[in-house]
Amino acid sequence: MPLQLSRDLPEKYELFTIMNTFTLPGGTMGLREQRKKRTAARILDSVGEILERKGYAEFCMADLARTAGVSVGTLYNYHKDKDDILLAYTRRHMTSCFERARTWVSISHESGQEAILGLLEIYLNGLMELDRQMLGTVQRVSVERNVMEADETRLSNLVTTQLKGLLSTLKDEGLIDPGVEVDAVSLILFSFFSDLVFQFSRDPGFEPEMVRDTLRRCLALVYSGIRRRGGDASPKAGLQGPFPPAEVIP
Repeated sequence: MPLQLSRDLPEKYELFTIMNTFTLPGGTMGLREQRKKRTAARILDSVGEILERKGYAEFCMADLARTAGVSVGTLYNYHKDKDDILLAYTRRHMTSCFERARTWVSISHESGQEAILGLLEIYLNGLMELDRQMLGTVQRVSVERNVMEADETRLSNLVTTQLKGLLSTLKDEGLIDPGVEVDAVSLILFSFFSDLVFQFSRDPGFEPEMVRDTLRRCLALVYSGIRRRGGDASPKAGLQGPFPPAEVIP
């Protein structure tokens, strides 16, 4: 049955309403969905503008609403609270880092220690670009919500998944011991990495180069327990002492 235009509404308005209600064949996004997507992006763009202009200490929902050109109520239609907005902003900020990390994991490496260090430095450099105070809040909220929620988009899940992928590849390439427990080592690596980021967020004197140097030293210690021993393919070889000197990357 053909659509009947109402006599009470202008034809252009009714046509707009029809187009805004339905999506086009092939899954094309409708106008309403497009508008929501643009608004969501504008909100996160505005978060970055405020952080750059005023810093995290002066960040508030009212200022965000004004900058984004929406009402405070609209903000809560997209995010349940201020912490949720900061998490969303951090996820978007880290998207390019995770893309670079995915490429890093997929390529071949000559040194297992250098491969792991390179991956962790991709994450570290991205996180250290953020405001220190905000980074501390994001870490706290992430820990709280990790306990309550199962979300595959959580930063911790993304990092540990890529670490596991890299460690598995290094095992296949013979660069780390075949007996290494990938899940356990990825958790160890993520734990000291998280501690470094937390210290960076709390201590203004903990400069980025100091963070990187500490990361190298921690990794050298862990790597001394998982590196491949010459001619030793024992499944119990990984993480057994005494350890040979670790390869230290300058």
